[in-house]
Parts: sequence; C-alpha cells; structure tokens
Amino acid sequence: MSTCPLIDACLLEGIQAATESLMVDTFTVQAFTTTSDGSGGQTQSWANETTGVPGYMEGSKEWSRELMTGEHEQEVRRWTITLQQGTVVDASRRLVQTHRSGTAITPRYFKVISAIFGQTVDFGVICECSELPNLS
Repeated sequence: MSTCPLIDACLLEGIQAATESLMVDTFTVQAFTTTSDGSGGQTQSWANETTGVPGYMEGSKEWSRELMTGEHEQEVRRWTITLQQGTVVDASRRLVQTHRSGTAITPRYFKVISAIFGQTVDFGVICECSELPNLS
C-alpha cells in the first residue's frame, strides 16, 4: 500500500490558483428570516449573511425545463456556481449575483439546491442552483 498522497500539494495549489483566477463574478449569500410584525404575525424576508464572495458560474450539466406557472410557461434555468473556499452555504440559502461594488445585477437570484465543500472539494464550494424568475 502506497503512503504517497493521491494528489500532491503542488498540483493541488495549481488547481486552486487556476480556480481562483476564474472567479470573476461576485455573490451575496442570503438567509431566509422571519420577524414579528407586532400584530401577532410574521414578516418574511431575505437577509444578507455574506457579501462580496468571489465565484464563477456556468450552465449546469443538469437539465433545465419549462414549467407552467399561472397561465405562462416559466423556464427553470440550472447553474453550477463555484464560490470561494470556506464560504458557508447550504440548501436553505440563496445567492444574489452582484457587481464587484456589491450592488445587485438587475437582480439575479439563485436558489441553492445543493452544496459540495470540505474534504470532497479542496478548491471551492460548488453549488447546484436554479435561477429564480425576476418577477419585477
């Protein structure tokens, strides 16, 4: 049995550097919150958890489809978004694509379906996301 690591440290550093050079997009991680409205009910909103997270996005290898919503077909677009290593995100969060200055881009919202990080992926956090429709 070999005691050599499967991937040597130099190769891993090279992969990390190449991945970081691709991170041309910036994202904000948001969490769903509820607060009392003072009348016995609750107000629901999304609050920023982490801003200015470097990342990049590409079309997902999972299929996209069109669903009927009301009387209109609405395409569900899937994306694979890779975020900077160490970003805390899970399927209860959403991502907002932002400019480097931190302002939202017309806004584009992405519901996190799943996230892979830690020992499995040492160079970033890979999120499978669906783009939420812009209803404004």
